[in-house]
Amino acid sequence: MVVAVGGDRLAFTAPGRALLAMVDTSAAHDLARTLLTTHPHSLRHLVLRRWRAMRHLERIVAEHPDAAQLIIVPGAGLSAISVDWCTMHPHARAIEIDYDHVDIKRAAIASAAPLAAPRITCLHLDLRDSAMLARRLEPLGWSPSTPCTWIVEGLSYYLTHAEFASLLALSRGAHPHTRIISEYGARRGTLRQPARDAITAYHRMIAQRIGVDDLHETDIASVAADAGLRVIADECAADIESLIDDGTRAFSDALDSSMRMALLAPALTSPRESR
Repeated sequence: MVVAVGGDRLAFTAPGRALLAMVDTSAAHDLARTLLTTHPHSLRHLVLRRWRAMRHLERIVAEHPDAAQLIIVPGAGLSAISVDWCTMHPHARAIEIDYDHVDIKRAAIASAAPLAAPRITCLHLDLRDSAMLARRLEPLGWSPSTPCTWIVEGLSYYLTHAEFASLLALSRGAHPHTRIISEYGARRGTLRQPARDAITAYHRMIAQRIGVDDLHETDIASVAADAGLRVIADECAADIESLIDDGTRAFSDALDSSMRMALLAPALTSPRESR
């Protein structure tokens, strides 16, 4: 569905665009049209979160190059970000973790990005099992003491507070240079209408497709505290738009969208006990 809505606007390199072009989106066209009708800014959200994730990665590689040599993308789906980053940085590696379509994604990466593919690993795993995730990552060169960057897009909506905090606690590791880029949905009740109504309908429509009542909202400060993280940056859609020189402004302030992007780092003190 994400690729059906965003297409090659969600990639930054030729191999990344080639990867997205290989995705058969025919079965998702009707849903994509419905989502765009329900929430006209859904495409803008996807563009903003991908642009901001890449800019955060560029900041990380400038400040802590060791942390940008390994990126880990839980719930990667059909995202091109691993292909983009490993194409742009020939010594970087990526690990993607997902529950569906992993074999299809692995084959698509091999075809679309033959130079980067040997440095991208795709794991089939349920992300709710943090202990198993750690065991599967360790043979691939990850350890708590290994600096890396986790990119968590479009995932918090499907995890409870406890599940999300558990994943981020694992991601935190023990190296001070490790970073987490997290896109999440903030409280919709704080938005002004009609944005609140549109985003609520949008989220509930997606939720019904997967058999739940609604998508989860996230209190990033609380999740970060429970996971032993500090918030370096936390930006709304309007904040991100102010950084892009593309002439488009869909959001006037934080009351127009619940989409947020946060950059997180290990806390300087011990994490509080999870609730």
